[in-house]
Amino acid sequence: MASPAFVMSREPLLSEDTTQLASMLSTSPASASQHATVLREAGVVNTHRYHGSARHTLSFGGTNLLARPYREQPV
Repeated sequence: MASPAFVMSREPLLSEDTTQLASMLSTSPASASQHATVLREAGVVNTHRYHGSARHTLSFGGTNLLARPYREQPV
């Protein structure tokens, strides 16, 4: 399963609701919601609720985090 932040980073201007995010990740909406909660609490995504739906977008902090070069950890 791809991480929600990775999926959202592919099209960061696109807002996804929890069901769409779950479909993109091949997981259940409940699991996608849990992932979105963790990412929101970490400041990686923003969540906006509208008419009973939650829309998730990559936050400014999340965009900066994903733009950093990957550094391998020493073994």
